[in-house]
Amino acid sequence: MATNNLAYDFDLFDNTINRKSSAAPKVDAPVKPHVVPKKPRSRRDLKEEAKYSRRQAVKIALVSLLLLVFLGSSVYCRAVVMDLDAQKQELETVMQEAESENVRLRSTVDSMYSIVNISAYAEKNLGMIKKDGYQINYYEVN
Repeated sequence: MATNNLAYDFDLFDNTINRKSSAAPKVDAPVKPHVVPKKPRSRRDLKEEAKYSRRQAVKIALVSLLLLVFLGSSVYCRAVVMDLDAQKQELETVMQEAESENVRLRSTVDSMYSIVNISAYAEKNLGMIKKDGYQINYYEVN
């Protein structure tokens, strides 16, 4: 390995040598900026600017109106959906009641058409009686 005998100059890091004093350096008074006067505008330029600003105002008003219309229609649609949902629930309740009534009536009709009820009705109201086996005559046709 080669040895390196470079010497460092630490005087560069010493503030007292590089500067006259350790205090902050004196700063001259800032130079005042040069104010450029506004260019006088012509009447035509003023009219064009007014026309442009009116157009911008109208555009902003139309966009705002459009957003309000969208917002209002959204709120209205949600209200209509809620109303229709309530009507749907009411109709489903009515339908369930009608279905339960239908089941009750079907069971009543089925019980009325049972063999036992038919024979009891025939005997009581119509005066009919069941035939016994000896009351039946069979005929043979050749």
